[in-house]
Amino acid sequence: MLVTDYLNSAREAFSKLSEQHETITQTGNTIAERARNGSRVFVMDRSDIILKELVNHPQGLMLFHSFSQRGNDMSSGDIFILGTLNGSDDEDATLINTAREIGAYTVVIGPPGETASLADTAIVNTSDPDSGILTLTGMEQKFGPVSGVTNAALAWCLAAETVSAFLKAGETPAINYGEYVVDGADMYNEQRRLFLSRGY
Repeated sequence: MLVTDYLNSAREAFSKLSEQHETITQTGNTIAERARNGSRVFVMDRSDIILKELVNHPQGLMLFHSFSQRGNDMSSGDIFILGTLNGSDDEDATLINTAREIGAYTVVIGPPGETASLADTAIVNTSDPDSGILTLTGMEQKFGPVSGVTNAALAWCLAAETVSAFLKAGETPAINYGEYVVDGADMYNEQRRLFLSRGY
């Protein structure tokens, strides 16, 4: 029963993500265009959800860098993507403001609020990060939010639209093949060489 309840609520939350289609497409176009002109893409998420999905993920883009590991390299014209589950967090707001001061193009994936309003682009997740969706007799507090799952989905939608924008421009971005794939190590090395030669 709880599995069905959670999945039904998750489906409802997922259906609302399509409202962000235009913003995601435009942002993907911006990322691809800037990357083709030498910009780099840095990802930060203090909850690690979007960071672990986009950075060094098998079958994902090599384009995405960890801000925590390489943030000191970020410069004017680069792209800074911040994943958050809190619409008004002082540390997240500071990260966005710092990135903008450097001259980076800023993107927030998360709930509406102050942090999203500070960014150049906000991909809004309307799932309430503080609200669980499951109820159980004997427990007063609801549990099991879907905000993390939907944030990850929005991140992958952005990655997909970024790939689409590259392809429309006649370019194929480097993919991070996993070594568990047949001939994965060879494909990874080939893609890595391609990435290092172009930056995407």
